[in-house]
Amino acid sequence: MPSAIPPEGRPRRGTSCLAARLPVLRPILTRWYSTGHRDLPWRNTSDPYTIWLSEIMLQQTQVVTVLRYFAPFMERFPAVEALALAREEDVLKAWEGLGYYRRARNLIPAAKAVVALGSWPKDVKHLMELPGVGRSTAGAIASFAFGARAPILDGNVRRVWWRLGALRRGGSSGDAHLWALSEAILGERDPGLMNQALMELGATLCTPHAPQCGVCPLSDHCAAFYSGDPEKFPPPKAPRARPLVNVSVAIILKRGRFLVTRRPSEGFLGGLWELPGGKWEEGEGALQALRREIMEELGVEVRVEAALGPVSHAYTHFAVRLHPFLCTLPAGQEPATPLPMRWIRLGEADQLAFPRGTHKVFDRVFGQDLRAAEEAGSWEDGPGRP
Repeated sequence: MPSAIPPEGRPRRGTSCLAARLPVLRPILTRWYSTGHRDLPWRNTSDPYTIWLSEIMLQQTQVVTVLRYFAPFMERFPAVEALALAREEDVLKAWEGLGYYRRARNLIPAAKAVVALGSWPKDVKHLMELPGVGRSTAGAIASFAFGARAPILDGNVRRVWWRLGALRRGGSSGDAHLWALSEAILGERDPGLMNQALMELGATLCTPHAPQCGVCPLSDHCAAFYSGDPEKFPPPKAPRARPLVNVSVAIILKRGRFLVTRRPSEGFLGGLWELPGGKWEEGEGALQALRREIMEELGVEVRVEAALGPVSHAYTHFAVRLHPFLCTLPAGQEPATPLPMRWIRLGEADQLAFPRGTHKVFDRVFGQDLRAAEEAGSWEDGPGRP
C-alpha cells in the first residue's frame, strides 16, 4: 500500500480527476527523472538527426534491441546528408533484424526531404510531413531538439495515464483524452524533460507486467495502485490466434552459387532478398507448392535433390514455417523473373539484407558461418546436403 494518503485523499478514477492532479504530479516526476535515469546514447543531445533516428528505431522495438543497432547505424550514416545519398539496399542491410522494415524504407525519403528544406522542421505540423513521422515521434523531435511544447503519446506514456487514472481502453481513455493529458502536464520550461520523464517511468517502473509500484514516485497519486491490482489497467486485450503459414523455398545451386530474388519495395518485408518460393495453397504439400511456386516465379522446373527440414519463425500477427529444398536446374534451363535476382556465393549472403526466417534457413542448412562453410568446400553443385 502507499506510504501515505495524499492530502486530497485517495486518487479518484477518470481523466478529469487525473487532469486535476497534474500540477502535483509535474514537480514530482521532474525531480525523479533529474535524480537518475538511463544513460542512453540519444539522450543529452539536441541534434535532431540523432533524436529522429532513435525515435524511428524505438517505434515498436525495445531499447535493449535498439542499442545493438544504433551506434553501427550512426557510424555508417553519421548525418542526414549521408542517409539522403544512401542506397535503399544498404539502409535495409544496416537495419536487418530490427523488423518493421517500412520504417527503414521511409528513412531515405525523409532524409532527402530534410536536405531539400535546408534544415530540420522545428514544429510538429511540419515534422509530420516527413515520411514515417507520426504525431508522437514529431512531438519527441520537436521537444527534445528544439524545446517546443509538444506532447508525446507512445505506448509507455499511454500505460502511465491508464494507470494513474485507472482508465479503461476506449471511452474516457480514448486518444483525444490521453493527448490532452500529455499536453497539459507540460510546463513552459523544458517540455522535453517532462516527455522524457513520462517515457522513462513507463519503460522502467510502470511496465506492462510486474510494475515496480513500491519505488514509483507517483504511486501515492495512482488510482490503479490503490485498486490493489495495477496490472488490470488497461484491461488486457483478448489474445489473437496467430495463424501458421507454410512456405516452400528453393536453394537452387549453379556452379557454386545459389539464386536469391528481391521482394518489391512496397509491402511486407519490402526490399529484402529471399530464396525463391512461396506459400502453400489449400490442399498442397511442401513439394507440390515448391514446384508450382518456382514455375510461377521463375518459369522453370527444378530438380529437387533433398528436403532439408522445416524452420519456424514468428512475426507479430502470424507464424511461418519455411520448408527448404536443395535443388538444381536441368541442363539448358535459365530462370526468368521480373524481380531483381542474383546468383550469389555463400560468403556474399552477409552483404544482402534477408528476413530473419531466411537467416534461420541458412543457419540450419549451412551452419552459422557461411564464409567458413564456403571455404571448407562444403558448398558444391549436385545432390546431397551442403
